[in-house]
Amino acid sequence: FDLINNRRSLLFKVGVDFYLNDRNTFSFYTNQNPFKGGPDGSLRIIYPDNPENNLTQNLDLNFENQNSTYNFVFDHKFNDEGHKILLESNYNYFDEDENSSFTFEGNTGNLAAYRDHVEEERENLVVNLDYENPLNEHSKLEMGAEARILNTDNAFTTTNEEMGNATYQYNRDIYSFYTTYGQNFEKWSYQLGARLESFKVNAIYNEEEIFTDDYLNLYPSGFITYTPEEKNTYQLSYSRRIDRPGFYQVTPIRNVSSPRLTVSGNPELQPQFTNSLEFNYTRKFEEKGSFSAGVFFRNLNDEISQVFLEDPEEPGSLLLQFANFEDNNSYGLELSTNYKFTKWWSTNTSFEVY
Repeated sequence: FDLINNRRSLLFKVGVDFYLNDRNTFSFYTNQNPFKGGPDGSLRIIYPDNPENNLTQNLDLNFENQNSTYNFVFDHKFNDEGHKILLESNYNYFDEDENSSFTFEGNTGNLAAYRDHVEEERENLVVNLDYENPLNEHSKLEMGAEARILNTDNAFTTTNEEMGNATYQYNRDIYSFYTTYGQNFEKWSYQLGARLESFKVNAIYNEEEIFTDDYLNLYPSGFITYTPEEKNTYQLSYSRRIDRPGFYQVTPIRNVSSPRLTVSGNPELQPQFTNSLEFNYTRKFEEKGSFSAGVFFRNLNDEISQVFLEDPEEPGSLLLQFANFEDNNSYGLELSTNYKFTKWWSTNTSFEVY
């Protein structure tokens, strides 16, 4: 393939901080990112023994979008040191218009030139409320709440009779509450935490609801650390986390299209969950650096990966999508070191086997 990218992107950022007094701060900034351009080139399928079957797809993709972000922060400090509360709101609006054309040369068969037009609007709102309170010299409490609201709207029109027009709306609401509590002693320290999360999503394709989900999950975490002396530290930790699919992994509207391959998302894609158990040892070399060694075990549920399928709309062609796989267990060893030989020379080295 041969591709030439011709694009123009500008980024503007303006912000301001208001120090109302010693304990209250208000901050605001906005990012504005207009973009215009796209790739122009060709994709070729070459048969060395049968050149009469060679096929070339010429493509000209033009994107024009506006990506706008507005961020607000209010920070309040209480009388005691480290005792504070912070409210942050981040709103992002993305609007894109795509106009693309495709032509064919060589053994085109029943392939005809066509044009695509894609309109996309996406709104994403994230609001966080975080509270920290050092209860005493040895204990600390943290609490917080978060709302993540995503709304998208896509419209796809094409002159390709094999594909057809489509509309797609994807809406996702996530509400969560977390808390952590930790204590430090002379040689021992620990922290326990949990995140309770409500998740709701629905997807509408061509005015028909094709996927919906609504569930409540708990994600615990914790660690315990033992430091018998300043140079040596041992830590045992456990966590459960979630990795959600991105928007382009779930939209059924095509991302890439070639004569024999179409790439699109999977609206029924489920999140991926990871349970991780780790044990680490760290040795400090005074002011020269440190060495760390750790063993881990990770259990992945509903692992997200890509898979090739036969395209039901185009016999003989392939469809590349994301899918959830069976559980995946992994374990291994991680080694890392950083060492400062002189004031101007230092190294960082890492090794992992699993």
